[in-house]
Amino acid sequence: MGSVNDTSAASGTWVHCNSSYLATISKNLTLQFTFRTNNKCAWYIDDVSVQDPFSTEMLTNGGFENSSLPTGWTTNPGSCTASKFGVSTSQPYGSTRSFCDTCDSQLVSISQSFPAIVNRLYSVSYWYFFICGNGNGSPGPIEMIITMN
Repeated sequence: MGSVNDTSAASGTWVHCNSSYLATISKNLTLQFTFRTNNKCAWYIDDVSVQDPFSTEMLTNGGFENSSLPTGWTTNPGSCTASKFGVSTSQPYGSTRSFCDTCDSQLVSISQSFPAIVNRLYSVSYWYFFICGNGNGSPGPIEMIITMN
């Protein structure tokens, strides 16, 4: 579905992304965000949504508001500590919480599956924010990869 890195995104501002995904077979699809950062940077995502053609929301807790844990989401923090990967109140978009990754040079991910129906077009929407150091650029490289499969 795409990727964002320190050279293709604006640091220190929330960015909204929209895309569409046409299901080619009926099965569970998984939306996954994979992050790579360093010890001076942080990725945030918020208000993640997948809607079917009838505007039915397919995800649970896309705003990460339900608890201090990413309820409804599967996380793969690798060897990252819980204090550097999870729901945060420090940089929410529009509400009180967002998902944050500040792990150092590790690939970590968060994902959620939903039942899809063949030939239905799903609308995918999310907000992301990243900041490095003092907010003026990146000591890079950092990256966020978005996949649906």
